[in-house]
Amino acid sequence: MPSPKTRQSNYEAIRGGIKVGDSLAFVGRSGLYSRLIRTFTGRPTHFAPVAWIEEGGDKRVKLIEALEGKGVIMTYASERIAEYNGEVYLMRFNGSIPHNPARISLYLEDQIGKPYALTEALLSGPGQWFQIPGTDRSNSLFCSELDWQSKRWGGGVSEEFMGFDRTPTPRQMAQLPIWLEFVQLKGEYKPL
Repeated sequence: MPSPKTRQSNYEAIRGGIKVGDSLAFVGRSGLYSRLIRTFTGRPTHFAPVAWIEEGGDKRVKLIEALEGKGVIMTYASERIAEYNGEVYLMRFNGSIPHNPARISLYLEDQIGKPYALTEALLSGPGQWFQIPGTDRSNSLFCSELDWQSKRWGGGVSEEFMGFDRTPTPRQMAQLPIWLEFVQLKGEYKPL
């Protein structure tokens, strides 16, 4: 299956079409952590799944993110895009893959407050090429693992997409055949 194409837009123009199951992908340009992740995994450096859409006048999009120093928290997409130093992409989930958005939301809500798994996040990149003995991460998560598990919990994304790897890197998430398109929302245009 060919990789989805990347197009440009802005958040306000596409906000009404964002759904639970979509994700935001970030490509950081600063900080040691972003450089390390890019070294081992390439683009992108961070993932944040869409957990809820607030209905009403401004239809705010809520993300659940695993962030270093903060753990698993809820954020608003508009604020994260505005404050982020780097490129931001909307990853549109392929709705033809059977999934249950309510189960995705429930899984993500249950993860709030768990600690961030920094060591496992850093080891997931080199782990693409050789096996590194893992530790029990049942109480901690990193960004792409959180997103991957939410999609598995939602029923549509199974091992057929990823094998038995439960610790995908952000790059591996972006390469899964589960995306319809990538929409660049911030930064100078670069295909993902």
